[in-house]
Amino acid sequence: MNNDPLVTSYLETHPAAAASSLHQVSTTELTEFLTMISPPVASSVLTHMMPTVAADVLDRLEDELAAEILSLMPNEAAVLTMRSLNRNRQNALYSKMPQNAVLRLRLQMRYPEALVGSLVDPDSVTLRPDQRVSSALLLLREGGQRISQQIYLIDNERHLHGYVDIKNLIVTRERTTLSRIMKKVPLVLNVRAPLHSAEDLDVWLDFDSLPAVDRHGAFQGVLRRDALMREDHSLLTSISSEKEFTRTRTALSDILWLIVSSMLAPRDKKEAR
Repeated sequence: MNNDPLVTSYLETHPAAAASSLHQVSTTELTEFLTMISPPVASSVLTHMMPTVAADVLDRLEDELAAEILSLMPNEAAVLTMRSLNRNRQNALYSKMPQNAVLRLRLQMRYPEALVGSLVDPDSVTLRPDQRVSSALLLLREGGQRISQQIYLIDNERHLHGYVDIKNLIVTRERTTLSRIMKKVPLVLNVRAPLHSAEDLDVWLDFDSLPAVDRHGAFQGVLRRDALMREDHSLLTSISSEKEFTRTRTALSDILWLIVSSMLAPRDKKEAR
């Protein structure tokens, strides 16, 4: 594989499609290829790969390069990848990563994989209810952070007040305070709630992120729809399989009970006597 401008452009504009194609090459070839491209591009491609594959690749790279790529990945993808590495490798990468990235990852790694908190993005953009639209737009333009369709409003104590839709924010007069266009949040998740409880919610049809709070009601970040709905999300796959197994087992039990009941029940009135 040659790293020419056309390949680089394709990787930058179509990282998901590139990841799908690269799944077909050997881990050795993939590792060699990633050393030929820039860390930001490598991180965007690995973000769309299965966490176990991404972890296998990072495990073969030099500590400095692997740590840089991992720190550039979205938090939920980085967490899933880090969980697939052994403890010694995790510590080695932590030692080479920026401190803010380490804190971000450790914060989520403390939650078991089956809880909402394990996939919450703690670095999501937030605004204050008393901010003006002009101030909010300036922050969004210069922040360089990942922006969702819904931006949540919190106070200095990190209590959630509501949200503003990014499209509504853009067309509103700049001197307007956000509290005037704020909307009520339809659903708030708890970081200690089971992850599968957030999987099949109707609200995902309209929201691409939902706020998550701790037991004291303090805002902890957002759970993003794309993090939850990833096709290669091994955790959700196993959870879905477990749910399907439970449903099947229940159905089989019901069928067995119906068969046994029909065998025990009298066939006609004469037998009833």
